Amino acid sequence: MSLINRMLNDLERRGSVATGAVRAVPGAGGRRWLAGLLGVTMLAVLAAVLWRWWPQHPLPVVRPVAAPQRQALKPPAIAPKPVSQPIAALTAQSAPPALPAIQPVSAPASPAAAAEPKPVVAPKPMPVVERKHKVPPQSAARPKPPQQQAQQPSVAPIKRISPQQQAQDEFGQALALVQQGRKGEALPHLEATLQLDPAQVEARQMLALLLVEGKRNAEAERILQDGLRHDPRQSNFAMLLARLQIERGAATEALQTLQTTLPFADRRADYHAFLAAALQRLGRHKEAITHYQIALHATPDSAVWWLGLGISLQAVDRDQDARAAFRRAADLHQLSPQLQAFVEQQLQTAAVPPGN
Repeated sequence: MSLINRMLNDLERRGSVATGAVRAVPGAGGRRWLAGLLGVTMLAVLAAVLWRWWPQHPLPVVRPVAAPQRQALKPPAIAPKPVSQPIAALTAQSAPPALPAIQPVSAPASPAAAAEPKPVVAPKPMPVVERKHKVPPQSAARPKPPQQQAQQPSVAPIKRISPQQQAQDEFGQALALVQQGRKGEALPHLEATLQLDPAQVEARQMLALLLVEGKRNAEAERILQDGLRHDPRQSNFAMLLARLQIERGAATEALQTLQTTLPFADRRADYHAFLAAALQRLGRHKEAITHYQIALHATPDSAVWWLGLGISLQAVDRDQDARAAFRRAADLHQLSPQLQAFVEQQLQTAAVPPGN
């Protein structure tokens, strides 16, 4: 702006000097010189105005081609316009591939701008981008075939049941029938339970008791013997089996059965008392006394066991100890009338001195 002001001031001074000169020059020649001076002044003013306006409004047609500085002054806002069109084409999946070829209207038409490579995105990578975004959702949301959908309801409810679970179901049905008094109908369910799970202790014991009630002792012995083969620790099986064997006169078998299971029932007082009774039947009173004493040490208030101990003590000529055992059995008042009368008789016999 200061340069233009100086030029205008110089032109004004020159005009004033020229005007003075024109006034001194007469005639038509002086008028022509004045018109030429005014034309030069107008051209100078026009040039000054163009000089001021040119940096803000450059004309692409007049821009010199070889000037590198004019290329550096290229506005940065024009360059991203060709790129925005391909980016819009990538985000819009339905846009045709020919959209990136459209050029913006405000793009420079100079040879230098035409020589520059256009930032146009090739249309070939577009399908690759679409496959990256589209293929996983399509594969995830792919509907299942109708055959698979129809098979699912039939396959899902199938559950494998173990033999132990099936045995438990059979035993539950048998127990319900026994509680209803339908013991005969419970037998097949108990047998099925043992076939599925031979280690079912409760089912085996219930089956043996139902067979004994039905006078089917031989079948009951077979069921109990099978149970002891699977698990010799079951002392209840051994006691029930020994009782059945004693009832049919096989006292030796009963004793063998009890002795086999004795290591697993050494702390049971009733087991020792039952073993003592089996030994007493076979005349092995000394061994019977030992097991009676073990049982009475754990349970001293059993009148029947005191009676058994007195019988074995009397058999080995230990009359005083036998009389004490009989007295203890009578004082407990737990015996049946017949056994109570037997104890009283033994006490009276022992009280009578020998030879009277």
